[in-house]
Amino acid sequence: MNIRVFIAGLLPVLLPAAQAPPQVDWLFPIGTQRGSQSLAQIGGKFAWPLKTWADDPDIKITGEKKKGFFKITVGKDVMPGPHLVRFYDANGTAPPRVFFVGKAPDVPEKEPNNEMLEAQSVTKLPAVVQGKLGAGDDVDVYQFKLKAGQTLVAQLDAYAAGVSMDALLMLRDARGTKLMFNHDAHSLDPRLVWQCNQDGDYILQVAAFKFPANSTSSFSG
Repeated sequence: MNIRVFIAGLLPVLLPAAQAPPQVDWLFPIGTQRGSQSLAQIGGKFAWPLKTWADDPDIKITGEKKKGFFKITVGKDVMPGPHLVRFYDANGTAPPRVFFVGKAPDVPEKEPNNEMLEAQSVTKLPAVVQGKLGAGDDVDVYQFKLKAGQTLVAQLDAYAAGVSMDALLMLRDARGTKLMFNHDAHSLDPRLVWQCNQDGDYILQVAAFKFPANSTSSFSG
């Protein structure tokens, strides 16, 4: 009996290397007034373009040609408060980011505003300042007018939005006298509530420490 044996060698199958999902370390600004539009930027490691998702269909996030930039349009009927947004591609999704929808007009921060003598003027209240603390010992300073009997409510949202910082707020009068200070309120984010007893100009200082804390005691971006 003749037997024919055929033995085939198995060749390895080469599969494309798995790609990591996008990494989004920050989003700025982290909010927009409802019924308006803003240009936002993300930072991290990711291929371009990215797809986007928001928990409200009236929050529309559209990628720009320039890597990392998005146009965010918020409908006038979107519920004010924190919302979740995601950035993803075919390899996976980055963890969701918190995006605040506000009722008050947005005021972009303008540098330099580190000292009382160069405080940024906020001419109309209420307002939402979209600011960023730069590297090093950056302190942001804002000036506004109050009338006797008015109540100032100043709240900073950062840690609650996933930003690794422990911020503080300090209120001063035009002469530099400290009127009120807050470091932590409902979380590591500060909140001031103060009733004005005299018409005049007032100064709000914003600074932050790194979180988790390390051996230094300096303000950090």
